[in-house]
Amino acid sequence: MDIEFIKWLATGGLGGAVISFLLKSWFETRLKNSIKHEYDSKLLELKNALEKDSAALALIQNHYRTTNAAGHDKVLNSISYLWSSIVELRKVKPSILTFSDVLVESEFGEDFGNHLHENVIDITEDDINKLFSGKLETVSEHRLFAGELLSSYFYSYQRIIGRISIVIQKGRMNKNVPLWWEDEICKSVISAVCNEKEKEVFNQLRFQKINWLLNHIEQKFLSAANQIISGESSIDKAFEQSARIMQKYSNEELRGK
Repeated sequence: MDIEFIKWLATGGLGGAVISFLLKSWFETRLKNSIKHEYDSKLLELKNALEKDSAALALIQNHYRTTNAAGHDKVLNSISYLWSSIVELRKVKPSILTFSDVLVESEFGEDFGNHLHENVIDITEDDINKLFSGKLETVSEHRLFAGELLSSYFYSYQRIIGRISIVIQKGRMNKNVPLWWEDEICKSVISAVCNEKEKEVFNQLRFQKINWLLNHIEQKFLSAANQIISGESSIDKAFEQSARIMQKYSNEELRGK
């Protein structure tokens, strides 16, 4: 319906009732078309906005997946490096530690200090240095992604092997090897990685104390590592526990007195 037709209606082309009906229909149609046009325009604007938001969201999600995957890979690599370093420590630890681990308490002291056997090889400075050299020198570079707790377990492992080696080395030189688990530095490591119940188990052992303690730390490391890898825990959740462990070592010289 155009404007000329409306003029014709208004000049008497049709009766008033018909004119009223036709005008009403015309305005309703124009109103509906106007509303539909505005609705379509708003819908198009909303669609464009949603497409932009979706594109931005997809970009953010893709960036997060990429960075998260890269970060997770670094965590896995660092955990793997620490574990391989623990394996390396067990491999290079002085052989006399294995011998001493089959001795009962009464066989330490002068008996062990004066014991001579072709299978008993005394500890040298080079043996001590091996515990802190090679790949073991770069473990600290993996501390950020491996996390404080796993790092503290590694340092506990390294510290106990190093300190036992020094205690036995000095004892052999003095012809009197003391009980290494009564050494203050060794005791601090034991207290750091064992709760009261675990310490009771350790204290009740007649021999194989070194092997038990190393296995104990290894199991704690593997358990914590599995929780991080599976997503059950994060590398920063156990900060307090790791801080407690490392605090025990902060003021101690490994060689002691």
